[in-house]
Amino acid sequence: MSQNSFTIKEALSYGWKNFRKNWKFLILFFVVVIIVGAIPNWMHDWARDNLPSISFVFSIAGWVVQMITSIGIIVVSLKLVDGKKPEIKDAYQHYNLLLNYFLGT
Repeated sequence: MSQNSFTIKEALSYGWKNFRKNWKFLILFFVVVIIVGAIPNWMHDWARDNLPSISFVFSIAGWVVQMITSIGIIVVSLKLVDGKKPEIKDAYQHYNLLLNYFLGT
């Protein structure tokens, strides 16, 4: 086995240990991500029934929020792997990477 390889067992063990060490933050982070992600969808559903002409705007907003959230999930994950302490604001403060993320994905 080369020096840079690892087993599935090692990867799962590392992930579980990291989760146990950060479970309170990760649960809170998950709740915030779900709620923030749901807001544009709720607004879209409301607009579809009440103001159909602008429901498309909320669809686009939801898409943008989802991409920004994806960037935040990556940032938080990398911080955890690096042994750094992530914060909730990490989920939404890297919006300046949106164009690069969009083009990259």
